[in-house]
Amino acid sequence: MHKLLFLLCFLSTGSSLTNANFNFNSSLTACPNINSSIKSNIEKLVGKWYLAIILFDEDIEALEDENVCIKADFQYSNETFLNQEWSFEPTSNNGGMTINMPTTIEDTSHWTALSPLGVPVHVTVLHVIHKSRMVLMFCADHHTGGVAHLWTAMLTRKKKLSHLDLVHMSAQLLELGFDPNSRQLITWHHC
Repeated sequence: MHKLLFLLCFLSTGSSLTNANFNFNSSLTACPNINSSIKSNIEKLVGKWYLAIILFDEDIEALEDENVCIKADFQYSNETFLNQEWSFEPTSNNGGMTINMPTTIEDTSHWTALSPLGVPVHVTVLHVIHKSRMVLMFCADHHTGGVAHLWTAMLTRKKKLSHLDLVHMSAQLLELGFDPNSRQLITWHHC
């Protein structure tokens, strides 16, 4: 449950990233400069995805949380707009919540989403295999004038993942230049 609250706070703190009067002391790093030119059919990205791995720059306590399942549902509207609906569902079926992030499609690999507080979040599609997995990097403008890395998420179409699936996904993140040892990692392998 602590990680759920952490994720929600992280989604909402976009406003503190852009507030020049706010003293934002954190371990956030600059958004990695990864050239993404994914030529993907956006319509193939719609539907349900399950969060399998997430990398943060912020410190978090544990590496795994079996108490919550995070799902994304991408709803395509037209060539320039989609909606990201993120659902946080406890595995005990007690409660849960949904966050909508309206998203403008700049091109197939670069999007701008609005956080729940209306702050722009830059989303980069780093890797996609439509029927199995996708890697998304989320960054936001920082009050210092740079762009800060918020998190990178590995999404999958599968509800239940094997350890081999997680190894393949971790290898993909390493290939993209992300070192899980230098960032905080949370994994889920069944929803």
